[in-house]
Amino acid sequence: MKDKNINIPDAFYHPEDRNGYHISETRKKTWAILLEMLSQLDYVCKKHNLVYYVDSGTLLGAVRDKGFIPWDDDIDVIMMRADYNKLIRNYSQEFAYPYFLQSAYSEKNYFRTHAQLRHSLSTAMLPNEALLVGFNQGIFLDIFPVDYVRKNEKKRISRFNHIRKWQKAFIEKMFGPENVGPEEREIRNKYLKHIERLGDKRSYRLFEFICGRRFGRYLDKVSYYTDLKKYRVFPSDFFGKPVYLDFEFTQVPAPKKFDEVLKRYYGENYMTPIESKSGHQLNGNLIIDPDIPYYEKIKEMRS
Repeated sequence: MKDKNINIPDAFYHPEDRNGYHISETRKKTWAILLEMLSQLDYVCKKHNLVYYVDSGTLLGAVRDKGFIPWDDDIDVIMMRADYNKLIRNYSQEFAYPYFLQSAYSEKNYFRTHAQLRHSLSTAMLPNEALLVGFNQGIFLDIFPVDYVRKNEKKRISRFNHIRKWQKAFIEKMFGPENVGPEEREIRNKYLKHIERLGDKRSYRLFEFICGRRFGRYLDKVSYYTDLKKYRVFPSDFFGKPVYLDFEFTQVPAPKKFDEVLKRYYGENYMTPIESKSGHQLNGNLIIDPDIPYYEKIKEMRS
């Protein structure tokens, strides 16, 4: 990608079947918005010499399908912590409406531990969250920071448990109190008091510092995972200078050793398609509408 505004071919919007899976016009419109957002991100990153890579299902789609996995509904990218911090702290204002770079620094009461680039004139929200929060819930592109992770399992578990306490406190700040036992409640309250004392942005910056501490040469999405078993512990040389892969009618940057990355995500047989729901669908039946702004959808739900 080279331009800030990508040209979507008219034919891209036509419904079609891929690998026996029907792709509707609505999904094609959603994909078009996602590609527009990726073009915006690509422009800002190149302008400021920031490196990003497509990740997870987007990387798998680029390698196996030369585009979106037919049943996918978002784009995932990763950035090394230093570049990620520069992006969300210094350059969020470069995304003009309807695009919005969403993080704890740009939106009140938003405490996800990764950033999301949103399209404000569309909808992508979980019903169980939609009526609890007031932040932007347009179609999103996920941006995950990558940090150094300990190779030693015992030390990795200790650090994970510390980070997990912050994650739970942030979730409660967003969605309200959870019904937990007295021991967990005492721990949760301790971290919530830290947040109240420091303020939202300072506490989030402290969390980023804790996640971003350097240990050795292994990497993963330290601030995101809520299950220790998810860690893959990637050698840092898997990433390096991006290689560009075909994706729909454009190209996207991938880790240098993308084959090794995909094997750790999906196993040796990752080139064999296995239809499944996205993580968002599994966790709450994501509502997606490329034609209606999220705030109108919320009004509709409340009425």
